[in-house]
Amino acid sequence: MFSSTVLCITRTMASKKFLNFWSAFLIVIVLLLSSAMGSRDMSEIARPRMIRKSHMTLWNAQGDVQADKNGSHFSLKRKETGSKVRFSRHRSWMYSSPQKLGFNSNGKAELWPGKDVDLVCPTLCHSLQDSGLLLDDKGEELSTAASVAMAGGSFVSLAILIEWIVLLLFCCKASLASNAAEAEALLRWKDSLGNQSILQSWVAPANATSRTLTPCQWRGITCDNAGNVTQINLPNVGLTGTLQYLDFSSLTNLLRLDLRENQLTGTIPSSIGTLYKLQYLDLATNFLYGGIIEGENLEEHTSEIQPDNVEHCNQNPIVEESAEKIDSVNSQQSSPSSTPAYELDFSRNNITGIIDPRLFPDGSAANKTGLVSLKNFLLQTTGLGGRIPEEIGNCKFLSLLALDENRFHGSIPSSLGNSSELTVLRLSDNLLSGNIPPNIGTLSKLTDLRLYINQLSGFVPAELGNLSSLTKLTALRVDGNLLGGKIPDEVVLLNQLRVIDLSSNQIFGELPAQLGKLSNLLVLNLKDNMLSGQLPAGIDGLSSLEYLDLSLNMLSGPIPYQIGECSKLRVLSLGRNRLNGTIPYQIGNLVGLHDLLDLGYNLLSGGIPSQLAKLTSLAQLNLSHNNLSGSIPASLSNMLSLVAVNFSYNNLEGPLPDSSVFHLVDPNSYSNNTDLCGEVQGLRRCTTRANEKGGGGGVNKANLLLLLLR
Repeated sequence: MFSSTVLCITRTMASKKFLNFWSAFLIVIVLLLSSAMGSRDMSEIARPRMIRKSHMTLWNAQGDVQADKNGSHFSLKRKETGSKVRFSRHRSWMYSSPQKLGFNSNGKAELWPGKDVDLVCPTLCHSLQDSGLLLDDKGEELSTAASVAMAGGSFVSLAILIEWIVLLLFCCKASLASNAAEAEALLRWKDSLGNQSILQSWVAPANATSRTLTPCQWRGITCDNAGNVTQINLPNVGLTGTLQYLDFSSLTNLLRLDLRENQLTGTIPSSIGTLYKLQYLDLATNFLYGGIIEGENLEEHTSEIQPDNVEHCNQNPIVEESAEKIDSVNSQQSSPSSTPAYELDFSRNNITGIIDPRLFPDGSAANKTGLVSLKNFLLQTTGLGGRIPEEIGNCKFLSLLALDENRFHGSIPSSLGNSSELTVLRLSDNLLSGNIPPNIGTLSKLTDLRLYINQLSGFVPAELGNLSSLTKLTALRVDGNLLGGKIPDEVVLLNQLRVIDLSSNQIFGELPAQLGKLSNLLVLNLKDNMLSGQLPAGIDGLSSLEYLDLSLNMLSGPIPYQIGECSKLRVLSLGRNRLNGTIPYQIGNLVGLHDLLDLGYNLLSGGIPSQLAKLTSLAQLNLSHNNLSGSIPASLSNMLSLVAVNFSYNNLEGPLPDSSVFHLVDPNSYSNNTDLCGEVQGLRRCTTRANEKGGGGGVNKANLLLLLLR
C-alpha cells in the first residue's frame, strides 16, 4: 500500500519536472522503509501499545492542564465531570486512565466517567471522529473506529516520515516559485524607475529559468536561507520614480524596507499593507504625499512591525483608511509567533492628515491589531495635524517618538506616562498647548525631552516636579513656550544632563545655587526669561560647559571671576541684564571663546581688561551700552579673528587699536562715547597719536618738551 502511494507521488512530481537527485534519494529511502515494514507481522502492529512521550498535555475549556505523565502512562485529571478537553494532533498518544476519553458527534474531545480505557488518537486523521471512541451526548459509546489499534506502532512513524518528505519536496517547489515571483516583481519596479543604472545588477541571467531566477545577489537585496527576499536596503542612492509599480504582495517575507533619502514621488501604495512580517519601514526624506498608507491591510500587519524608525500627516479620510489597512496587517499576525513591527519612519515627506487612534489599540484580546509592538515612531517634518491621540500610550514598548515640526495641536497625551520604555520624546515645533503632564517625570529611561516651540503653559515645578526620577536624561528642551514658575532645585540632581534649554519662557526667580554640580553640562540656555538675583559663584563647576546664554533677564550683581574657570566655553552671552562691577580679567583665560562674547546692555564700569587680547579666536565682541571708561587697549589688535565689535554707548576715549578690523566695522559701533578717534566715519581724526591717552601708550618726550617751553 505504501509502496504504491510513494510511487504515485513520484510519478506526480516527475510529471511536473520536479524530481531531482535529492527527491529521488529521499523516495528510495521511503521505499526501503516501506518494504521493511511490509514484512512485519501485521497482528503485532495492530496490537495496541502504551506509548511513552516526554510531553503530553490536555487542557480543559478554561485552558487548565488536565493531564500529567505518571510512569508509563498518563493519568487524566478533571475538575468536574464532563469537562471538555483538547489536545495536540501532532503525535499519537495512548491513555490509561480512570476516565473515558472520546469524541462527541461534533468531533470535540470529551472526558466521561467510566472504566479504564486504552485509546490512541492517530496523527493522520483529518477529522477527530475518524478514530477513537464516538460518544453520544450522554457519554455512551456509539462505535469504535477500526483504526484505533493501528495508531500505536511503527506504522505511524512511517506515515509521519512520508508526510514530512512530501511536505519538504513540495515546499522546495513552492520556495523556488516564490523566489522567481520576487525577482520578477523587483524587475518590474526597476523598469518603472528613472535612473536604472543605479540598479544595474538587477538583471535576469540569459540562461535563467523560473526555477533558477533569484535576486539574492542584487544590490540592496538580502535573502534568507531559503532564498526569500527579506530586506530591501537602498537608502540615499538617487532613486527616482514611484512605489506604485512595486508589487509588495509578491514580497510577503520582507522584514525590512529602507528607501529613505531618495527622490521617490507619489503616494504610498496600499499593497504595502500585505507585508505582514515587516519589522522596519523607512521612507523618510522623499517627495511622497497623501496619507500615511492608502491601503486596507497595514493595520493587520503592524502588530509585527517593531519600532525603530517612523516619521511625519492633515485631516483627511485617507489616514483613516490607513488605520484600517494597518489593522488588517495585525490581524494576520495575531498568533504568538508573529513578529511585531518595530520601526516606522515617514519623516520629511509631504504627508497630510491626522494620526488615527485606531493605530494604537489597547492590546486586549478583542483588539489585537494596530501598532501594539511599535518601538520607534517617526513622523518628523510633514503636513500632519490634529491632536496626538491619547491611545498612543497603549504602545507599551515605545522607545522613540518623534513628531516634531508638524501642525499638531491640543495637549500632550498624559498616557505617554505609561510608556515606561520611552527614551526619546520629541514633540517640538508644533502648536501644542496646556500643561506638561506631570507623569512625564516618571519616565526613568527618558534621555531626550524636546518640547520646544509650542504654546505650553503652567509652572515648571508642577509639570517637572519629578525630575529627580529622570536620572538618564541628557537633554531638556522646553524653550519657546509660555512656561512660568521657578527652575526646580531638583535639576541639579540630573548629573547626566548635557543640554538645558528653557529660553523664551516666563520663568522667574533665581538660578539654583548648586547649578555648578552639573559637571557634564554642555549647553545652558536660559535667555529671554525673568530670572533675577546674582550669578552663583559655583558656576566654575560647569567644567564641560561650551554654551552659556543668560541674556535678556534681570540678573544683577557682579560677574563672578570664577567664570574664567569654564575653559571650554565657546559662547558667553550675559547681555541685557543688570550686571554691575568691572569686567573680570579672568575672562581672558577663556581662550576657547570662538563665536561670541556679549556683555552689552548692562551696568558694567571700569576699563576694558587688556587680557581680552588673548581671545584670538573670538569672532564677535559686544561691550556696548555700559559705563566703561578709559581707552580700548591697543593689544586688542591681536584679535585677528574678529568680524564684529560694538563699543557704543560707553565713556571710552582715545584712538582705536591699530588693526583693520577696528576700522572696517559699522561706524555706529563706536557712537556715543566720550572721545574716541580714528579712521572711521563718525569719529574725529586723531591729530597726533602722542596727544592721545589710548592705544599710543601716552605722551612722547618731544611733545612733553614742547609743552614745557610754552
